[in-house]
Amino acid sequence: SFNTDKAGNVFLGCSHTLGIGNHLEDVWSYKLNKLVGGEFFNLGAPGRGISTSLRLLRYWSTKLKIKNIFHYQPVYHRYEFYRPDPFLLYTDNIAHFENIKDRDLRDSLSSDENILELYKNSILAISAIAQSLGINYYYHTPWQDIRTDFKNSKQTMMIPPFRARDLGHHSILENEIIKDNFISSISKT
Repeated sequence: SFNTDKAGNVFLGCSHTLGIGNHLEDVWSYKLNKLVGGEFFNLGAPGRGISTSLRLLRYWSTKLKIKNIFHYQPVYHRYEFYRPDPFLLYTDNIAHFENIKDRDLRDSLSSDENILELYKNSILAISAIAQSLGINYYYHTPWQDIRTDFKNSKQTMMIPPFRARDLGHHSILENEIIKDNFISSISKT
């Protein structure tokens, strides 16, 4: 239901970007879009990894008038696979790879080095799409940020009004911090 006639901002990531567990007005992507202005194109996909973000951007980049791409994606061991059935896209986290009987393949897929390489390559591909469109691409992950707020996330999640409604996703305070980190990145460009 995106308004494809007007320019806006694309938001990539998982459930933290989509806003699971919070009211829309408390989600970092919604708050940031209000400040930046333009249509709100939230492509956050719950339970998905960076491959999904790249696939969704490849699809929507030719259909939307994009001003900026904002991407918040924690590094999770999540992969996307196509099965022989052409209608079935399989996305799962590393916990379910125990069904793979080939130990070398399972160990390779579950290695931190492999998932980090996938993230680096996907970020380069997303950057290339942004560059081809002549727009800015901003990427953040919690582990690159230098601050203490995420260290206290379990405590802040339990303090009203900061806790997420589902008690499992980023708190209102963490959403505010993520938004502020992107604002800081914008001011540097």
